[in-house]
Amino acid sequence: MFGVIVLSLVISKREIERRRLLSKRMRAQGIDALYLASSANVAYVTNFFIPTERPVAAILLEGGETVMFVPRLEVEHVERYAYVDRVEYYLEYPDERRPMYVFLDLMRRPRLEGRTVGFDFTSST
Repeated sequence: MFGVIVLSLVISKREIERRRLLSKRMRAQGIDALYLASSANVAYVTNFFIPTERPVAAILLEGGETVMFVPRLEVEHVERYAYVDRVEYYLEYPDERRPMYVFLDLMRRPRLEGRTVGFDFTSST
């Protein structure tokens, strides 16, 4: 019989307050929302990490509100472990709509329409 050990990365809520500093820097640079797709940056801002090939993102809105964008399968995990204010999801493949179209609808909501959105990126070089 095998035992299972679950390790979890736990960042204190006090430490996660770094979002306030990030929000302040966003305002100073005229950025209304920040889209984070790098798993390291998502974990840094939300305390949530999941190894997956599916799209996962965190969106930090002006004022510090944080939204997670995940596959439907992960909603309960995010609600339990992530330090976020809201969870948005897309249905798993092969749904009629691709995840990025669902995300585009999220970004088109009146709060973000026509606003400046910053983003992270990763480099393989």
